[in-house]
Amino acid sequence: MNNNILEKNYGAIYTLKSTSFNLYSPISEKAYLMLFTNGDFVSHEMKKDADGVFNIEIKGNLANTYYFYKLIQKGKEILTNDPFAKGASLNSTFSAVVNDDEVKKIKKIPVKRNVPPIIYEVNIRDFTEDKHTNIKNKGKYLGFVEPRRETDGGHPAGLDYLKKLGITHVQLQPIHDYHGVDDLNPVSYNWGYDPISYFALEGSYAKDPANPLSRLLEFRKMVDELHKNGIKVIIDVVYNHIYDYKTSYLEKTYPGFYFRKYKDGKMDLSSGCGNVIASEKPFVRKMILDSLRYLLETFDVDGFRFDLMGLIDITTIKEAEKMVRSIKPDSLFYGEGWNMGDILKNNEKASSDNAKKLPGVGFFNNTFRDLLCGSAFDKKDGGFINGKEELVYDFEYHFFGSTLNMKYPGKFLNPQQSINYVECHDNHTVFDKIKMASGEDDETVLNKIKFANALTMFSLGYPFFHMGQEIGQTKHENDNTYNIAKINNMRWDIVDSRWDYVKYFCDLVKCRFSLSEYELSDYDEICKSFSCSIMPNNVFAVIVDRSVYNYTFVINASEKTKPYEFDDYKTIYFTPSGLIFKHKMKVKNFLVSPYSLYITVNDNKFKEE
Repeated sequence: MNNNILEKNYGAIYTLKSTSFNLYSPISEKAYLMLFTNGDFVSHEMKKDADGVFNIEIKGNLANTYYFYKLIQKGKEILTNDPFAKGASLNSTFSAVVNDDEVKKIKKIPVKRNVPPIIYEVNIRDFTEDKHTNIKNKGKYLGFVEPRRETDGGHPAGLDYLKKLGITHVQLQPIHDYHGVDDLNPVSYNWGYDPISYFALEGSYAKDPANPLSRLLEFRKMVDELHKNGIKVIIDVVYNHIYDYKTSYLEKTYPGFYFRKYKDGKMDLSSGCGNVIASEKPFVRKMILDSLRYLLETFDVDGFRFDLMGLIDITTIKEAEKMVRSIKPDSLFYGEGWNMGDILKNNEKASSDNAKKLPGVGFFNNTFRDLLCGSAFDKKDGGFINGKEELVYDFEYHFFGSTLNMKYPGKFLNPQQSINYVECHDNHTVFDKIKMASGEDDETVLNKIKFANALTMFSLGYPFFHMGQEIGQTKHENDNTYNIAKINNMRWDIVDSRWDYVKYFCDLVKCRFSLSEYELSDYDEICKSFSCSIMPNNVFAVIVDRSVYNYTFVINASEKTKPYEFDDYKTIYFTPSGLIFKHKMKVKNFLVSPYSLYITVNDNKFKEE
């Protein structure tokens, strides 16, 4: 491909005095810009250069002006929106010119908080829509960051709840413009994994979606308010597929180009949810990198979670990670590393099987999830936290971020590549998973969730939690709720009734911050700092010995209370009830409760926070 094509800018390039429209459509014989002027769309013929790029410059201030393209392909007229448009009309009927400089010129707010990441996945609509709070702009960008909001029971809600939890990053489900929800009347529901655009933002989350610039400004304000409160923002990006290629702007502007196909011409549908994007093509790669750059530079986001990243080629992910870190070095960069599809060779995929080729990229650790809770695809498989204490050696491996050569060869180069989790938006909630496997009463299930959350929080790697996981929310055993309204909502009435579980989660966060081993990435340093012991009764202990302090994790994954003995007296620091500061208790021999994690410390060697 001609490098000139990759160096050009596409979409509507706005200035106060004129706007340049640029469209890559080498297959089209002619192209017309249909520009909304004086109450109707006026046709302007575009010029095609030797690279297959159509261009036209229109004088005047075109901010918030609607447009689309009329293309002539093999004598047939095709109407399409602009794949690179940064603005959209209501329900994406048309593309829109936006003055995104109005957003870029807003002063960026640095997040001064310097602590290891704790990621909390949220959906903008689900987090604020529930009726049991006084959040005003429910389901909106601005509602997400309303200060001083409360539940019916007087507990923090919305932004203040996130601050209370103490998490460092929110991972937002897709905010790119997507199908299926009316911008003005969002009765229908969708998570957003069927993108229309990789540049324009979703209108149904905007308070004023009819104004193309408004959704940009509102989202930027949301990010800025989170930054003011010490919380960074990760965007869930869906560059691996389009739900229906036939109706997409990509296919209309350049048929047969953007999507991966077999040699016989059949479309690659291996995503399971649409047509796979051919990320390996240089121009498609450019589109992905341009989209990431736009999100970083315009909205000041702090990282990306890649949906079905294993469908994307390694070269694209490497170049994307390099570019993202060049703009914001501390960005988080990770994704779903499932090995999917059979068109790309295995060594060409950005899957977790190739993690060692991508040292700066993180991967969801599904074997960590399946070990703790049982297979996501087997309702009756209970896992380590359901009493399968014989899996203790498997847990030992996963505790170290699947990095060390132990029961299995190290999967990752460093723990920061391991995104440790037991629940995300996909599949069952951990409450439902435990309930289905064990059939136990709610109180027992909730205590096991506390145990699972503790193991996730303290294992090496980046801990990831789904919204409502801390209070044991249910989706009533439904494992695929992408289009079911309300069932995914954050239940603020349950926050009120299970506030003790919120406080326990807050203590988990505080405790992790008080430990300093979670940025270790050197294999030898990890081996030097940690040692393990597995008692004959399967109680698992991890001893952390540093020059500054010494502490021990003691873990019991069985239904029985079990004894544990230290060589010397230790001070209990963390228990199944949370942190203990005021009432210190020294122990040498003590009983470890069922399904529980304790932390003990050496006296005079531990900083209380």
